[in-house]
Amino acid sequence: EPPFVYVICQNLNSNGMAPSERRAFLLCNGRLRLSTVQEVFNLSAVEMKYGAFWIVLVADSEGFVPLMFKSKQEVFIRDGSIKQERCGDLSKKPSKLTTQEDANPIQ
Repeated sequence: EPPFVYVICQNLNSNGMAPSERRAFLLCNGRLRLSTVQEVFNLSAVEMKYGAFWIVLVADSEGFVPLMFKSKQEVFIRDGSIKQERCGDLSKKPSKLTTQEDANPIQ
């Protein structure tokens, strides 16, 4: 049996969540090609549920998401180009960094 993952795309409509679409994608040595996911779900930017967070997916130099996946794993994604409510209104929370000197650049 070839290794594959289930990618479930959570769709939004004007009333909130719409039915999700689920597709199986073949893995290449545990890796998933980002452009194929984008093409199948017609997404320019893709966010993936990772624990409690949504992360924007990127491709490495070979076009793969730089994560390893397990066969038959379920991967939840959504349109990363749509502004969505993530952690409440961040504009009301005070920033810990108040001046340029507070930042610790990598040296």
